[in-house]
Amino acid sequence: MIPRKQGERDVPCNGCTACCRAEFIQLHPECGDDVSKYITEPAINPFTHEPVLMLKHKPNNGSCIYLGETGCTIHAERPYICRSFDCRLLFLRATAKEQRERKGKLGEKVMEEGRKRLHTLSAADLKAFG
Repeated sequence: MIPRKQGERDVPCNGCTACCRAEFIQLHPECGDDVSKYITEPAINPFTHEPVLMLKHKPNNGSCIYLGETGCTIHAERPYICRSFDCRLLFLRATAKEQRERKGKLGEKVMEEGRKRLHTLSAADLKAFG
């Protein structure tokens, strides 16, 4: 069994790559991301409006530069945001208004995939939102 890294979530993606197609995959050096390992581009965080580095997008379709035909090509070394992102928790945390607002920033598909996977959350995760 491969040991989990800090913040890693066990999300049953089952081939879904909606979050890899989101427009904003920010790197977090404070959480262990070695920026020099990735192909990046500068961006402005849409929530904080601060300048940051994010994973580069493919020019033809806007997906993550590391998204291959069968999924993530750097899965073992993916950045913190990819290890810790959980579309189910995003959906649960968001109010109806926030869900509508986030759809434009994270993609409607990410929110829908989170909703569809709610039944896969652990009892501990559900209790945290009880």
